[in-house]
Amino acid sequence: MAVNLISQSPPVVRFGLEHQDGIRGVSVLQELHRPRLGPKLDRTNDIWRADLDVSGVDRLEYLFQVTDAEGHPALVLDPDNPRRAPGHLGEKSDFRLPGYQPPLWLDHPGEGRVRTVEVGAGANVPEVGVWSPPRVRRTTALPMLLVHDGAEYARYSRLLEFCWWAIAEGEVGAFRVALLDPGERNREYSAAPDYTSHLEESVIPALTERFRSTSMLGMGASLGALAMMHFHVHGRVLDGLFLQSGAFFRPGLDAVESQLTGFGRISNFVGELLKGDLVPRPTPVSMTCGTVEENLANNRLLCEHLAKNGWDVGLLEHRDAHNWVAWRDSLHTGLLPLLRRVWG
Repeated sequence: MAVNLISQSPPVVRFGLEHQDGIRGVSVLQELHRPRLGPKLDRTNDIWRADLDVSGVDRLEYLFQVTDAEGHPALVLDPDNPRRAPGHLGEKSDFRLPGYQPPLWLDHPGEGRVRTVEVGAGANVPEVGVWSPPRVRRTTALPMLLVHDGAEYARYSRLLEFCWWAIAEGEVGAFRVALLDPGERNREYSAAPDYTSHLEESVIPALTERFRSTSMLGMGASLGALAMMHFHVHGRVLDGLFLQSGAFFRPGLDAVESQLTGFGRISNFVGELLKGDLVPRPTPVSMTCGTVEENLANNRLLCEHLAKNGWDVGLLEHRDAHNWVAWRDSLHTGLLPLLRRVWG
């Protein structure tokens, strides 16, 4: 029994899972409501069922947690839903509501070449992959997009395919993409001064020595977005920022994240920005955040503050949650206008 939309106003989906011998309980693991594990499915005859309000989104990623007769839980995909959403923790089942429209560029094949740039032994980021579009020489001077969690963006959000589509269709001129991957992600991306210094003193010089760059934009999602803003403020002044679902934590808004490594450092950095203790040079900023994300409130707060202080900034709220497909789906509406604005 597949998941189905059973009500339009409010939108409610019904989950169904066929009972098998040895199953003692079933719950849905979802990203719309707290607690994330729930609702529990009730068994009627040979079917486990539960309903979930999906207001605010056009698609839903989920798993079933199935508990066996001995009380051991296991996360499983929905066997009756063949659609899958990728992610660094593994695939999830993907249910799309009638309003969902995938971006048209997904049908465009990706091209180009990734070259590896060595940064140095013992470095936080020992090497960086740099993508160049087809038929571009290494010595050609081009703008460069710096991307936190670069390999995952390329794998799960198909970033390089999007970039080649934008270039090939004449939406923007040619540019390169530097795929920055973290070592200790939660520590390095939590407004860590040593990581920002490493980017400024080791990574950027290595990139610009290998590739002539005329301009640099920074990009990241979640903690990666926060870390890119920190780099703009305390490291290199970037020519633009694309920040998706940024982890701009504040104690009064994000208590649920307070156990995260570096939460205090993050909240202090964001607080200094909001109070005006830090006055970085304004640069064009495009922000995106899902309508059901817990980060939405802190993203709105930062966007409002930047706008009041003369930044060219906008926040796109898209009908999704905190995941790679959501970030993929807002590349066309969030990143592309920024590239045009800064690079033409």
